Amino acid sequence: MGLRSTRRTGSRAALASATVLGLLLGLSTPARAAGKPVNPTDRQLAAAQASKQQAAQQLGSVTAQLVLLKGQLDRAAADTDAAIAAYDATNAALADAVADVATANQAVDTARTTVAQARHQIADYVFSSYVYGHQPSITALLSSTDPNSALEAMAYQRYLGTAQQQHLATAQTNTVALSNAEAGRKRALQRAERLQQQAEDEKNRAMAKLAAFRQQQADFNRRRAQLTAQTAAAARRLATLTNQRRAFERWQAEERARQAAERARQAAERARQAAERARQAAEWARQQALRQQQQQHASVSLPSAAPPSGDQPWTLPLPAGSFYMTTCFCMRWGEFHTGDDLAAGYGTPIYAIGSGRVVAAGPASGFGNWVVIDHGNGFTSIYGHMKVLAVSTGQYVSVGQKIAYVGSEGQSTGPHLHLEIRIGGMFGPRVDPQVFLARRGISI
Repeated sequence: MGLRSTRRTGSRAALASATVLGLLLGLSTPARAAGKPVNPTDRQLAAAQASKQQAAQQLGSVTAQLVLLKGQLDRAAADTDAAIAAYDATNAALADAVADVATANQAVDTARTTVAQARHQIADYVFSSYVYGHQPSITALLSSTDPNSALEAMAYQRYLGTAQQQHLATAQTNTVALSNAEAGRKRALQRAERLQQQAEDEKNRAMAKLAAFRQQQADFNRRRAQLTAQTAAAARRLATLTNQRRAFERWQAEERARQAAERARQAAERARQAAERARQAAEWARQQALRQQQQQHASVSLPSAAPPSGDQPWTLPLPAGSFYMTTCFCMRWGEFHTGDDLAAGYGTPIYAIGSGRVVAAGPASGFGNWVVIDHGNGFTSIYGHMKVLAVSTGQYVSVGQKIAYVGSEGQSTGPHLHLEIRIGGMFGPRVDPQVFLARRGISI
């Protein structure tokens, strides 16, 4: 019962069978669940780890270099301090030189004053000589009538001569002192100018060293900030990928647990179905035993499937051309199939193959729904898997009367009619419906 035609459902049935088999064996690949986390590849994780290590190594290398640079910067700062100290010392020496220049200027002024005074005295002597005339001769002195006046004149002349010599000596000394003072002032000015230039040069060198120190310090801080940012970015990238991998592993563990639970559920379902088949087999065995018991107690032999004389008219159970046989009265799946399966579309009308009384109409195990008609003369026809019935128990039907519509209820894989013919009652032995109807001139 319930097998769909190979021509219509072969590929679909094969796919369904493969899927069911995969589920039963636990080999199926479940569909990707919604919200499945991203799983970074091992290559991505290795690359992130390498990037972090490389950045850390670079940071360590630059840190070591910066420690060395820090020593150099400290020495540069010390050099700058030394240059500034030298600049300060030069400024102090320059101050001393400026003081020496002031002293030299004062000495020059003093010498100039002294020379001016000596020149003034010489001018006075010249004036006096002019006033008192030239020195008198010996003849004038001897012929003078006033010897005392002559002696006084001679004494004054000697005084003027001595004064002149003294003034000339003083003027000469002062002139030398003025020359020396001017030379000293010149040397003091040259030294002051040299020290001023030296102080300016030392100041410029100190400022250049200080600027270089500050530039190196800025480069140090910028490089350190760059490497720190690179290391932090690499660490964040690695942490992100690691967290994604951990999330995927948690999801994977949950998915394995879900699949294990699903396999357990399927195993329980298979066990339940096996138990149901065992129950149905037990019921079948019970019915068989009951039929055997009825046959043993029967007072007359069961009728043959051959039509009796004066047999009633018979017909097809479905409209001609609307169906085809998918399973015959034969072995199937290791069991004997006790009727004919006639595939037809949903809702195709089903007819009574002969007149008789409806002895059962409604739900039945395995059939979903069934209709059982007792035709008399020991013949019973059974129709299975309908969803909609058109008759009820106890009703009398005529040959060809509509009794139901094709469905796929019960143990069925597609819309079809399962037709059985039994002799000796509804629990009697089955006979081949195709042969039964063929003996009565109906070809399925």
